[in-house]
Amino acid sequence: MSPRFALLSPECMRLLDRLEIAVWETRRGRPGGSLPSTSLGLGTRFEEHRRYAPGDDLRYLDWNALGRLGEPFTKQFAREEAGRLTLLLDRTASMASDPALESTARSVSALLAYVGLRTGYHVEVIPLPLSEEREHHGLGGFFGSGAVGELGAWIEGVEFGVPAPLFPAVRQAVAGRELGAATFLVSDLADPDAGERILRLLRAHRCQPALVQLFSPLARDPVPLGHRELLDPETGGTLRIRVTPRLRRAFLERLARFHERVRHRCRALGVRHVRLAAGQVADRAMVRRLREGGVLR
Repeated sequence: MSPRFALLSPECMRLLDRLEIAVWETRRGRPGGSLPSTSLGLGTRFEEHRRYAPGDDLRYLDWNALGRLGEPFTKQFAREEAGRLTLLLDRTASMASDPALESTARSVSALLAYVGLRTGYHVEVIPLPLSEEREHHGLGGFFGSGAVGELGAWIEGVEFGVPAPLFPAVRQAVAGRELGAATFLVSDLADPDAGERILRLLRAHRCQPALVQLFSPLARDPVPLGHRELLDPETGGTLRIRVTPRLRRAFLERLARFHERVRHRCRALGVRHVRLAAGQVADRAMVRRLREGGVLR
């Protein structure tokens, strides 16, 4: 039975119990950065037989094989090595501009973290920007199915709406840190100029990042015509404008170009890219999008 996880329904957890993180780069031999893997040795799970060599531990001699084959073989076991999954969770001001953005960010983070814990990863959730308060508690400290409830409560407790630019927040968070082979950035990328710099920065850490980009359907709805006061959630600044049909059309065209540029740069940099609409919950539809984007399998 799956442990309780408030952000995920029992039905969703049963579905996730059959899936795993689809990691596309294996980095063995680096402390804490490899995938969940096995190496031959004297561990807990039988792996194979090997011909006996002088000096082998006689406790692992397979006497049944010796009796059948007339040759000595020793039993080899797999020693489990836990990998690391890193979740970079954008909690800057734009992520709080629409409650549905915040909700979906929690849901997809919980979903990825749950699959990571269930498949043997050490899960690390890093809020962007970092905080000197409770957000530091538990970074890198979640491992095993028994930590599912604690990690779920931790994600629920992350506060969104911090007025800070995203790129410096990412740079500070990853400085001197070993990122997991499975590294995910969950963000709306509200700062168009920061997106490519962030992806290049993560690639410089010799990991293969995946971008889970959230977008608010409100941004695509027709902006009402007339005099409006617009709020920049990242800076808190306001702008008074007169929305005309031409201006509205230019805004929607620029928004479409922005999303196309993100897709193009992700392909060019080898970054897997999944877009989720704000308001989407952790269900079969979200799982299907993550599988189609090559994040789950």
